[in-house]
Amino acid sequence: MGLGLFGQAQDLHNSDYRFNPLYLNPALTGGFEGTIRIGSTHRDQFRTFIGQAYQSTSLWVDSPISFVINEKSWLGVGANFYRDLAGDLGLGHNGVLGSTALHVSLDKKYEKVLAFGIQLGYLQKKINQNSNARFQDQILTNGPSRDLDRLDQFQFATMDFSAGVNWTQVINKYQKYSLGISLHHYDGFINQVDDTPLLDNRINLYGNWTSKINKRFSLLSLFNASVFPEYSIVQVQMHTQYQLKKKGDKYLTTGLGMRFGDALQLMGGMIIKNWQISLAYDLTVSSAWSYTNTAGAFEIGVKRTFILNKKPEVEPLIICPRT
Repeated sequence: MGLGLFGQAQDLHNSDYRFNPLYLNPALTGGFEGTIRIGSTHRDQFRTFIGQAYQSTSLWVDSPISFVINEKSWLGVGANFYRDLAGDLGLGHNGVLGSTALHVSLDKKYEKVLAFGIQLGYLQKKINQNSNARFQDQILTNGPSRDLDRLDQFQFATMDFSAGVNWTQVINKYQKYSLGISLHHYDGFINQVDDTPLLDNRINLYGNWTSKINKRFSLLSLFNASVFPEYSIVQVQMHTQYQLKKKGDKYLTTGLGMRFGDALQLMGGMIIKNWQISLAYDLTVSSAWSYTNTAGAFEIGVKRTFILNKKPEVEPLIICPRT
């Protein structure tokens, strides 16, 4: 049994990349209004028909830290930590990634912004030694398994490099859009075992369009495409956002999407002040539905933007009394 195939385990995937932007494209690092942004996602998949579900968890943080050259350009920095466990073997995929992006506004109102980002980090894949896998020699001898021992020794680590570009433009006070492309796992072209890349290179393409219908209701349409050497994942979505009370800070969000050839996506959530939470459920519509009982995956995402205003420095005013 060759262990090289484990190096090509499925890459991380999300139903709602709005809650994992640094993994979608490093050029999105620091591309927001605020001081610090932090978020997390958790995805649970295929629990209905395998002993151990596919589980992915990520935690990320980013910030626009300083202006570069002038006030029309700024630098964003961020970090992304994730862990992915796949199936009964417990194939683990762990990553620690740091990213930075240069944002350049092409106008004084910051309505046309071009961003370039890079990401560098450390990736590791290994078999979980406490996995639930059982092999024939274990069952027949009621003892340890040589095959499982070999798998337990499987582990590799490598540096990882990704890069991307993002364009955002405000059309008017009611509409804006973003487009981006990123190349991930550049090392997949270089690091190989038995002529097989340890990491498949991945190209992410995406775009979104926001339309403000009125003062309380807005629509967001988007698409994501992840292109791998042997397959692609394409999804389109429509999200709504409704302000519950005039001049309030609570919004109800809903979403409907389709991952072509795979699943129907149902989403919903809330925005409360600077907090946002979303739940996503993938309903399998492909031929795999007979195994999954139509249930594909459950995903939860949360993020918060912190706005830290510095106190203005006021020079003391000394008034001389009249004499």
